[in-house]
Amino acid sequence: MRASDNRQSTKHRIMDYRPTTNELTETIEPLLASGRRVNMVVTGRSMLPFLRHETDSVTLLRLPSYRRFDIVLVRDNAGRCVMHRIISIDDENVVLMGDGNLHMRERCRQTDILGVAISRRRYRKKGDSYTIGNLRGRGARFKARLWWWLRPLRPLLIKLFTSGK
Repeated sequence: MRASDNRQSTKHRIMDYRPTTNELTETIEPLLASGRRVNMVVTGRSMLPFLRHETDSVTLLRLPSYRRFDIVLVRDNAGRCVMHRIISIDDENVVLMGDGNLHMRERCRQTDILGVAISRRRYRKKGDSYTIGNLRGRGARFKARLWWWLRPLRPLLIKLFTSGK
């Protein structure tokens, strides 16, 4: 085999590399800090049923202030990056909880927030069709409040939402 043949064959190989959230965040953190919008595929199941693992992507944007029930990407006190919902916020401190979590909460400071999810894109299994949803609008905030009050029923509801997937 000639060297040119070798280059040709490696050119068409597909590399299946999926960066961890921390690796990806190192790339997008400077973009968000400069005011750019960034699209990110959701990984993990802690935000079910609103965000689905590797089915949804979100558009992130850094804003000057955040509100209760916003979905934010943060670097927590342990240095991990998580995308969870704000359940409590004051001038400095933020308490987060994943929509799919029952009890686990994270605490961080507002300065640890890298960006807020402003929209969601959900890809369907059939071709390239997708739907787009606003994550900061009135309807999304209503759903988030309702989901917060339905915490005792979350295990059953999540099972119902994910049974057909």
